[in-house]
Amino acid sequence: MKKKENRYKYYDVTPNKVIYGVQAIDRCLACSDDDWRVDYLGAPTVNLSNLWLDIESYANTTGFFTENSEALLKRVIELASDKGDWILDFFLGSGTTAAVAHKIQRKYIGVEVGSYFDDKALLRLKKVLAGETVGISKEIGWAGGGAFKYIYLESYEDALNNIEFNEAAGQTALKFDDYLLSYMLDWETRESPTRLNLQQLASPFAYKLKITRQQEITNQAVDIPETFAYLLGLDVSTRRVYDDNGRRYLVYRGALDHREVVVVWRDTAKWEQKDYERDKTFVAAQKIAEGADDVFVNGDSLIPGARSLDGVFKSRMFAPMGGMRGAN
Repeated sequence: MKKKENRYKYYDVTPNKVIYGVQAIDRCLACSDDDWRVDYLGAPTVNLSNLWLDIESYANTTGFFTENSEALLKRVIELASDKGDWILDFFLGSGTTAAVAHKIQRKYIGVEVGSYFDDKALLRLKKVLAGETVGISKEIGWAGGGAFKYIYLESYEDALNNIEFNEAAGQTALKFDDYLLSYMLDWETRESPTRLNLQQLASPFAYKLKITRQQEITNQAVDIPETFAYLLGLDVSTRRVYDDNGRRYLVYRGALDHREVVVVWRDTAKWEQKDYERDKTFVAAQKIAEGADDVFVNGDSLIPGARSLDGVFKSRMFAPMGGMRGAN
């Protein structure tokens, strides 16, 4: 073994040399039989075996007890993919896979159910965007940049916490058998937030659900516009905010089944006829719907060619898997 910085290089290997309990090696793993020298950090033309002694397997940049090293994930990802390919990690953990994928220009999806997500993977990816210098950053000249989305999925327990009966229906449901209880859940709770209360779509930026985090139930805002974009299957090209003298608009534009689609969100609570007229004028002046094949708006509108997204949203929320393409 040589200097500390070369602790993963091995020299002067002989057939009788014991390495990790393996004796009587038949041939050198990655060199000619003449010099019996193993140097995994040598020239690029040297073949790499499946014994990777030149890189560390684990790291400790986040304090996560099974954190893989970025060098290891970089090698795995580069061997199995090209720039722009999708990388999927079902057990995101400390976020090494996503961090490396982001740095070497791969698209990625990570899934994590642990309560440590906010403090580990999420925090780490934010640091990646800010240009952190750990891991492979110096090697590849990483300077930060890019973007990512993260989504909290509603849990079964959260759904139960958000079921609301009207008072009369709730008392009745307690007295019936399972069949009628199922009926009550389908119909008498249909205005519950977790079932998508269409009336609350009039204020889409204030939609909230009761969410349990660390054994505490809190009211948290739900990103209704983003949820609809996912359910619709919209390939989003732009997401833009407009302001009409204090009236906020959030407009998505993208493609769906080879059609240009625009989705317009605004707060229509307590609107009157004059408000809808103003809405129509503003959308036309800003050319928000220009060039679109389909225009969706939350609630009612006087915008020419636009249709309400409310019914589509509701049907997509509870549509069977596999039957969700198209905007009908």
